[in-house]
Amino acid sequence: MTRLACLAVLLPACALAGDPPLPPPVPRVIHTAQAAHTIRVEHSDPASLAGALLFVTQDNGKSWQKAQEITASGDGGALAFPFVAAADGAYGFWTVALARDGRRDAEPLPGMPPKLVLVVDRTPPSLGRLDVTLGSVAERQATLAVSWQVSDPNFGEEPVTIEASTDEGKSFSPLRSGDAEGTTAIVVPIAGREIQVRLVARDLAGNVLTSPARSVLLPAEALPRDPEAELAAAVAALPTPDQLGVGRPASPIVSARTALVSGAETSAAAPAVPPASPASASAPADSTATPTAVAPAPRPPAASPAPARAAAAAPPVPAARVAGRPIAPPPETPFLTGAAASAALSDARRAEERGDVEAAHLQYLRLQRSSVAKAALEDHLLLLRRLGDDATLIALVEALPPELRTDPARLQLAQAYLRRGDPAAAARWAASVRLRSEQAREAMLTLARALKMQGQEREARRLLDQLATGDDLIAAQARAER
Repeated sequence: MTRLACLAVLLPACALAGDPPLPPPVPRVIHTAQAAHTIRVEHSDPASLAGALLFVTQDNGKSWQKAQEITASGDGGALAFPFVAAADGAYGFWTVALARDGRRDAEPLPGMPPKLVLVVDRTPPSLGRLDVTLGSVAERQATLAVSWQVSDPNFGEEPVTIEASTDEGKSFSPLRSGDAEGTTAIVVPIAGREIQVRLVARDLAGNVLTSPARSVLLPAEALPRDPEAELAAAVAALPTPDQLGVGRPASPIVSARTALVSGAETSAAAPAVPPASPASASAPADSTATPTAVAPAPRPPAASPAPARAAAAAPPVPAARVAGRPIAPPPETPFLTGAAASAALSDARRAEERGDVEAAHLQYLRLQRSSVAKAALEDHLLLLRRLGDDATLIALVEALPPELRTDPARLQLAQAYLRRGDPAAAARWAASVRLRSEQAREAMLTLARALKMQGQEREARRLLDQLATGDDLIAAQARAER
C-alpha cells in the first residue's frame, strides 16, 4: 500500500477519534399554503449538468424514495422539478446533480436529514374559545377581560392578535398580540353603546382565522353625556294630556278627599272654612262690634300629608324576587376577577351537585358581577330550567344588564316563554339571537315553533325547510315537525 493510500484510509479514522462529530446540516424549511412548488437544483455551474434526480421523504429522512428524474435542455439554464403535494404535510427533498462528465452528487441514505423541507398547510387555524367580559368603566374607557384559545400545527411566535371596534364593526383596531391560548385585559375608548372584540390568528403558511366578533354592551351611565339628547328624552317621557286627565274631570289622578297611606284611608285636606262660633253667627251683618275671634280648626299632624303625597307620586318598586327567589345581585356586590371568580364558580357548581339549589342560585347571582359572569349565567339558566322554574328564569334574564344578555340567554328566555304558552314573546326573543352565533339554528327552530303556535304555518314551514337541509339534531327535529 502506498503512502498516499494509507493517508486516505487513516485520515477519516483520525477525524473520528479526535474531533467531535459534525452535526447534520439544518434543513431549510418553507411553509406554504400552495400544493404546487418548484424544487430547484442548486449547482455552481448549471451548464455542466446533464440532468438531476429528486428524492423525497415524508418521515424526516428515515426513508427516501426517488420521485423524479429530469434531463438538461441544453440551454445552460438551471434545472428545477415541479412538485405537487397530494395532501397537507411536511415533505423533505434531496437533489442529486448529474454532470456531463459522468460525476454525480451523493444520493441520500436512510437516516440522513433532508436539505429542504416544504410544509404544505392549506387549513386555517381553528377557534376553540373566545370570551369577552366587561370589567370596569372609568374616564370614558372600558376595561375588558378577553380569554381565548386557538389551535394549528404550524404556529409561530405570538400568532394571535386581539382587535376591537367601537363603530359597530365597520373597522377594527389591533390592541394586543399573544400566544395561541391566554387571557388578557384590554382598554378600549368609549365611543358608543357597544364594543365588538374579535380574534385574528395567522399560521406560518399565511392562513388566517378571523373569529366572529363578540359584542359587549356598555351600561347607559358609562356613555358620554349628550345634553340635547337628554333633553329630548326628558320631553318624550313627559305624560300626555290624556294621561294627566285633562278633559276628563270625573277621573282625577288623586282623589280630592282621600289618599291611600299604608293601606288605610286618612283625611287628605282640612276644611277650607272653619265653623263659626255662636256669637259670630248671631251678629248682624253691619255690626260695628269687634267680632269674636274664631278658633282655627284643628290641623292634621304635620307628617300626615307628606306620606300621602309620597305614596301617590312614587313609582312602583320593581320586584326583587320571583317565587321566593331573588333575581339580581345586590347593587353593592363587589366585582370578582381571576382566581377568586373561578373559585366562586366552583363553589356554585359544587352546591348544585350536592342538591343545595338555593345556595347555588344565590352564588350564581353573585357571579353576575365577575369575570366569569357569562359562564356562571349559562350554568344558572340550565339549573332553573331543570327545576322547571320558568318564572324566575324569565324575570332573571329580563333584569340582566345588556352586556350579559347573551345569545344563549336570549335562547333560554325564548324557550321559557314558549313553555309558558307565550309564543309572541318567544318569537320576539328567538328572533333577537344573532345569525352568526352558535345558537342560531336552535333559535330558528324555536322561532318556527312559536310561529306555528300563532297560526303562521307558512312562515314556520319556510324556517323548518331551511333547517331540515343540515345533518345535525336540529335538522332531524325540523324534518319531523314539518
